[in-house]
Parts: sequence; C-alpha cells; structure tokens
Amino acid sequence: SIGGSSSTPSDIYRHTLNSSVESVNLVSREFTDGTRTTFVGEQVEDDEAWPTDGKRQRRRLIWIVLDRVTETQSKVRVLYMVSHSFTKHGYLPLEEEAKLWGCHLPPPSSSGFKYSDDATANADAFKRHVEDVTSRFRQMGQQRLVHALAPHSHGTSPILLFK
Repeated sequence: SIGGSSSTPSDIYRHTLNSSVESVNLVSREFTDGTRTTFVGEQVEDDEAWPTDGKRQRRRLIWIVLDRVTETQSKVRVLYMVSHSFTKHGYLPLEEEAKLWGCHLPPPSSSGFKYSDDATANADAFKRHVEDVTSRFRQMGQQRLVHALAPHSHGTSPILLFK
C-alpha cells in the first residue's frame, strides 16, 4: 500500500542484465513515510561482485515517488536519468550512441567535422530524436501503468499522472 507506517528503508532490490554488449547493475530501495512511498535506484558501475568485462554501460538514476491523494487515488512522479554510454575505454562517440537510440547521424570525415556547426547540428538532431523517443516511452509507460491498475479501479483511474 502507498504510505505505510514505517519510515525506515525496506529491503534492497537488485536488477541485473548481462547481455553480450551491455551491463546493467541497478540497486534500488523503497522508503515509506506517512502517505508517501519513494523508490530510489542507481547503477553500480564498478562492482567486484558483478564485473562488467568491459561491456558498455550507463550511469542510471531512478526516483519514483507515490503520494496518496485519497484512499483511491495516488499521484506518481518519476525521474529517470541515463548518461551517455561508456566502456572502460571511455565514452562512445556521438554517432555510435545515436545508433543505440535508432538515430543515424552522418559520421565525421576522416579529418573530423568540416565546420563546428556540423557537430552542433548532429548533437541537436540527436537531442531531438531522444526527446521524441523518451516522450513515446513515457506515454507507453503511463498507459501500461493505468492498464495494470484498471482491475483495481471503479470507473476511474486510481493514478494521477504528471509530466
């Protein structure tokens, strides 16, 4: 239930994904205080118990706050941040990062970008693409959340969603 009686942190949760190209090691915790439940999570980048073997990873931070508004409604706020991908050798070039997001940018010539405006244009195009992808992802997540909770509602959504 949202907003239990304990203000002490609950169990620690760990989510790991170890694909052939990316390493995800997310640790999270739940805190409950009055009418508020907060989940916080962060990527553990350098963990001896879960070596990355040089695979790509990102800094990740997630913060989910559920505030009980009434007995049948809660307000949900989500902050999710991810960094540019990196390996033990450093950050991926912008063109490679863009490909991971499904955005294909023209690569720099062998001598680099002809003009600094070319690099800026690529960065701006990638930014617009990421904004579009994250907007669609947010809408999809909201729809899934409301659908998952639908059996618990009585004609109205129990969740108030905010951008």
